[in-house]
Amino acid sequence: MDYNTHKSFPVEDRSYLILIKKYLRELSEHIELGDEERGKLDIIASEMTTNLIKYAHSGRELLVKAVRLNSNVGIELISLDKAPGIPDLHKVMEDGYSSSGTKGEGFGAIKRLSDEFDIYSQAQKGTITLSRVYKKKASSAYTFGKSKEQFEVKGVMIPMKGEEVCGDSWGYLEKDRECSIALMDGLGHGPHAHLAATEAVKIFNEHSKDMPAPILLTINEEIKKTRGAVGFIVNISAEKGLFTYCGVGNITCRVFAPDNSRTLISFNGILGLNVRRINNNVSAWDNGKMLILHSDGLATKWDISQYPGILAKDLSILATALYRDYSRQKDDVTVIVIRNKK
Repeated sequence: MDYNTHKSFPVEDRSYLILIKKYLRELSEHIELGDEERGKLDIIASEMTTNLIKYAHSGRELLVKAVRLNSNVGIELISLDKAPGIPDLHKVMEDGYSSSGTKGEGFGAIKRLSDEFDIYSQAQKGTITLSRVYKKKASSAYTFGKSKEQFEVKGVMIPMKGEEVCGDSWGYLEKDRECSIALMDGLGHGPHAHLAATEAVKIFNEHSKDMPAPILLTINEEIKKTRGAVGFIVNISAEKGLFTYCGVGNITCRVFAPDNSRTLISFNGILGLNVRRINNNVSAWDNGKMLILHSDGLATKWDISQYPGILAKDLSILATALYRDYSRQKDDVTVIVIRNKK
C-alpha cells in the first residue's frame, strides 16, 4: 500500500466532488475503513469542497492519500487555495458562524469529525485545511495521536499533472531514537521514472542499517537497468546528537536551526549511471533543528519566514504551503519535513 503519494483533485465546481468521493470510497475499501469513518470522510470532503468553491479565488485543490499512525491506518485530506485567506480563524471555527448566510457548519464540522485537524491561513496567500480520519480500534484504550515515534516526519508527494504515477519516491524508517529518510527522483516523469525511484527506495529499505553513502553506492549498482535517479539520504541519531547525510544529484536538503539555515551539498552524478566516489558528511543535531528535503519539481527560492506561525502547525501544513507556492508545475513534486517531536 502506498502511504506517501497524494492524489490531487482540482476543484473548479461541485461536480468534482463526485470524483473525490468515488476515490475516497475506493481507498476506504482498500484499507478496510468502517461505515462510520467512511461517513465522516464523505462529509469532510463535501465541506472542504464547498468552502473552496464559496471562498477561494484561485488554486483550489484537494489532496488525498492513505496514512499510517503506529499500527493503524486512515485517510488524509488537505484542501488548499491561493487567495484571499481567512481574516479571523477563531471566528470561522465557531459553531454556527458563516460569512455567506449559510448554516456555518463547514470548518467546525470538519474539526469535529476529524481525528487530527489543523488549519493555516494568510491574507492574500490562501488557506490550508488538514483532516485525518483513522480506522477505529476495537480496544477502548486506543487513543488517536498517541505515537511512540521520536521524530515527526510529514510530506506531500504529487505526480506531474497528467501522470497516474509519481516519478519521485521516499522512504522513512525509525528505531531506537534513530531514523533514516531517503528521497529519490527518477529521471524524467511517468512510469519509467516511477520504476527507478521506487526500486531505489526498496533498496534503501533493505539496507537501512547502513549509513547514507554505502546505501547510495548499493542503489547505484542495483538500478543500472532503470533510467536512473538522483537521491538524498539522511540518518538522524537523537541519542548521539548527530545527523549523517549524503546526496547525489539535484535533490535539495536544507537544515534549519533557530538562528540560521543552510543547504546541504550533494555530489554530482546520476544513480545507476555514473556515480563513483561519494562519502558521508556528519553534523550536529538537536531539538531545535529541522530538515526540509524536496525534489526539483519545487523551485529552490522559498523562505519559510514568509509563513509566520507555521512551525506551530502540523508539518504537513508547511509541506503543502511550499508545494502550493513554489511548485514548478512541470514535474513531480515531493516535499518532506523532519524534526524531533515536541
